[in-house]
Amino acid sequence: MAAATGLGVREVFRGKNMACWSLRIPDRRLGAFRGIVVTDSGTILSKVGVDGRDREREMLFREPDLNKVDADMGLDPVYSFLVERGLRGAGHDCPVGPVVNRQDGTVLTEGPHRGKVLAVFDNKAEIFLPQNWPPPGTGWPERPQHIHGLMAGMRLKMTPLVRGDNDLGIELTGEIPSSVWPSTLSIKHRIRLSYGAITRTMIVKNIGTSEAPFAFASHPDWLVPEEQDRCGVQLGLPALYSVAVDKNLHPNLSCNPFIKVTDPQNPLFRRFTSRDESRLFYLGETFIDNCFTGLPKAPVFNILFPSAGYGIQVRPDRYSTPGLINAFQVFAPLWKPNGAFREIALELQTGAACPFDPEWETYREGSPFFWHSGDSGLRFLGSGMAVLRPGQEVTWQVEEKIIPLGR
Repeated sequence: MAAATGLGVREVFRGKNMACWSLRIPDRRLGAFRGIVVTDSGTILSKVGVDGRDREREMLFREPDLNKVDADMGLDPVYSFLVERGLRGAGHDCPVGPVVNRQDGTVLTEGPHRGKVLAVFDNKAEIFLPQNWPPPGTGWPERPQHIHGLMAGMRLKMTPLVRGDNDLGIELTGEIPSSVWPSTLSIKHRIRLSYGAITRTMIVKNIGTSEAPFAFASHPDWLVPEEQDRCGVQLGLPALYSVAVDKNLHPNLSCNPFIKVTDPQNPLFRRFTSRDESRLFYLGETFIDNCFTGLPKAPVFNILFPSAGYGIQVRPDRYSTPGLINAFQVFAPLWKPNGAFREIALELQTGAACPFDPEWETYREGSPFFWHSGDSGLRFLGSGMAVLRPGQEVTWQVEEKIIPLGR
């Protein structure tokens, strides 16, 4: 545990619905501290802060204002925190699983699962997911759906991991029970802050008696520095295909949903300025919320802020199960005049939205979701979602770090 200075790993808040731990280490190059705050669901609340006085720009520590958490809103406390602060520029990164993005489906109107979204796994196992989209009170026009799986609302057991003054971590452990999922999944989730990087590791094992689907992603919202205009933001996206879906995120059955990013008929084509592996993409002035796939074996993702002189690099670690990270989502809402939504989310994930849609099976043959899945020993749904046999274990690991850019 840390001393009174706040260095190291320490619990900073414990309430009825949430606990928070801080990981804080000194950065001698900057003469400052950098750190993160982690909740017991695995959400990183203060992801990247930029000190306007220091042009090196690194991960700096900011304690969250926990008084903003309103458990009486009828929302999960972590989610209400994100609505209040994260979506207004505080930066956050929440775990997403065992469903990524959204699942559209029938919202039940009666019975013990009234109000839940019904999904069907392998044409036999019914899964009842909370209806949590769109957020209450927003007035957004989308029809009721489920978003981001069950993990963001879970409370896990937290254990500090200290390897040295500049290598700290939190391990979170728990289970997704068979009462809410086709089989019980054991969760071991590690978040590590070391000199120069944040590493998130998810180890999932099916400890039940039936097969269980599983997908995972993190949801980091990276702050765009004030001196960077939107049109100048560059994204290095090592993908060969974008994924076409309809307004409710079902596969677009009017055409093959996998469209080459180099195809001039692709609506995103004009944003890609290079045709090599880096696939340099300009954000532009319009809203984007798109899934991409067709990744190399060792993809590297870059979000670059040339005017600020730095960028963010995201890469899967070599310990990740082959084929488990087979897609990613880029989400960039339109910025508001007051600075709200000045962010970019880059979510490395397992498969696409609406993963239980049987329509995905139509495009299984040659699907870019499965290019690197041969060595994994996993079965996959047509959507790219993994299926774990009893006793089977997978590892999802991603490293995120700040990289300097030449002026």
